[in-house]
Amino acid sequence: MAKRKSKVDVLKFNKDLTLQWKKLPLEESIMVDDENGYKASTESFIEIVKYKFFGFKKPNLEKIKGGFLVRQDAPDPLKPSAKNIFNKEFSSEDLIYYEDEFLSRSMSQVEEKNSTEPDYIQKALVRILLIESIAVAVLVIAVGIPKIIENMGA
Repeated sequence: MAKRKSKVDVLKFNKDLTLQWKKLPLEESIMVDDENGYKASTESFIEIVKYKFFGFKKPNLEKIKGGFLVRQDAPDPLKPSAKNIFNKEFSSEDLIYYEDEFLSRSMSQVEEKNSTEPDYIQKALVRILLIESIAVAVLVIAVGIPKIIENMGA
């Protein structure tokens, strides 16, 4: 049974100056969107409270939502509590590291899946052997019953 990935809330700043609130799967501190991947760090974690009636009614503190701040087309997280909200420059070495990590995880998942399930040829051979044994049993019964009846009657 496949493991279900946990999903986290993400507040995404788009290039057209719009905001999107999304739920993205989180795996090994990397959140993956349709076209982008983002690093989840503790500095980019935020809490959002919904105010009602334009802020005149106090919010329900039990309904605080947590999430991460990200930018479109930028894998590094935004840090709202720091002096500089942008993370340090995301270098090509960081990108290569994350790609290597993702590739090694994907390969290990494929190997794990293939190691526990028998392959197609093995399943086909088992089916053929079962069909042949059923055919042999039918032939033995078809030939053996008349011989038994003949021997008992004689």
